[in-house]
Amino acid sequence: MLRDLSEVRTLRKNLGITQADLAAKAGVSQSLIAKVEAGNTMPSYEVGRRILDTLDRMMGEREEGNTAGEVHTTPLIFLSTNNTVGEALDLMRANAVSQLPVIEENSSVGSVTEKGLVSNIDSLDRSDPIPTVMEGGFPILDVDSRLELVKEMLKHYPCVITSKGGKLQGIITKADLLKGLR
Repeated sequence: MLRDLSEVRTLRKNLGITQADLAAKAGVSQSLIAKVEAGNTMPSYEVGRRILDTLDRMMGEREEGNTAGEVHTTPLIFLSTNNTVGEALDLMRANAVSQLPVIEENSSVGSVTEKGLVSNIDSLDRSDPIPTVMEGGFPILDVDSRLELVKEMLKHYPCVITSKGGKLQGIITKADLLKGLR
């Protein structure tokens, strides 16, 4: 639904942007935005629609939520295939986490989870190598990925690893998302 042009100033201020920012994004001049906000001009339908569509789009982007990088936990705590089950247990206990990624050469090669450890508890020894209990790896998303994508991924995986410029950065668990509930 197209908003009324009298709302431009209020919408722009709610977004915390300047007239120049809005003008640049809408492809119009800053002076036109100032005149519209002051009620001193009525732009053509197409220009008015472009300004309002830009504001609506920006508001929608803002409402979509944060990026993965804004909610991830850093630093990334992980295991390598050289670790033992005992080291995994100690690391999980010390950091109060229920799963850890297994990382080799900046790549997620597997994971160790409480669920996996419990299901093998009768045959495990603290000295067993991680590959004996390793499960599938966790997905990796860029820190700039939208939180909506993270939510979808967490419906299928216990956590998501974040990266920036190809370098692993942090982790997002279901618990991290629940922290954001108001």
